[in-house]
This record gives sequence, structure tokens and C-alpha cells, in this order.
Amino acid sequence: MAANKIAVSFGIWEFEDFAPQAITDETGLTPSYIRTKNEPIKPGGKRLAKENGWIIKAPEVDYQDAFPSIEYQLDALIELLKPKMNILKKFCDKYYSEFSIALYVYTDANESTPIVHFTKEQLKFIADLRSACDIDIILLAETDDGTDW
Repeated sequence: MAANKIAVSFGIWEFEDFAPQAITDETGLTPSYIRTKNEPIKPGGKRLAKENGWIIKAPEVDYQDAFPSIEYQLDALIELLKPKMNILKKFCDKYYSEFSIALYVYTDANESTPIVHFTKEQLKFIADLRSACDIDIILLAETDDGTDW
């Protein structure tokens, strides 16, 4: 039986005056993936990126209980980004940035839906970066694997 999943990432978008590598060079962080405007989103794919993007996913989290939680993954991502706050803020002040959260909920799974909870510290960090926060809830049947998202 498929288990519910959570994916948390941070991205900087809509920049046109430099290559995504510039963010990597200034922060020292390696993105999970980049998007280059008018280039395929996936290698060999037909869908093209509409804008440039630099995206880093939350590190793997060893859950302390049986239920995946946004809180744990977001904490892990913030710990990764926090030492680079001043550098990231420079980009976030000028370009669109977003914390993206995807909840993959299997409708036929025999488990609780993932917990959606933000701490004050998490919300302050997001606000200090002047970032948006997007939450997508994707309902799947057991036969879906979510790879189309």
C-alpha cells in the first residue's frame, strides 16, 4: 500500500539578468534542480520552462513518529538555508521566492493525512526572506506514483 508523502523545497524564480549558477556560487548551496527559460523541464521532455528557477529540496528527514510532517522537513530546509540568510535575502528582495510544499495524499491509504503545521519561527523565517509559501494537496489513488507532478 502506498504511503502519504511530503515534499518541501525553496525556490528563487523570475530572474533574467544572470544564470542560476550565480545563486549557487554566491550561497555555496547546490540546488536540487534548476529551470532555464525555454529549455525542457525534464531532459528529453517536451514541456518547456516558462521562467528561470533555482530550487533546493529539503534534506531527507528521519521522522520521529509514524506520520510525515511539514514541520520536520521545513525545519531541515531552514537549517540548511539559515547560514546563507543574508545572501538569499539579496535575491529574494529582487526576485520572486517561494517555499513549496506538496502533500501527496493517497485516498485509499489507511493512514492519517499529513500534518500541516508551521511554527512561529518557521513563519518568521519565511517572512524575513519575503518569500511566499505555496501548498499543493495532490490526491492520488494507490496506483498513482505522483511522478506527473
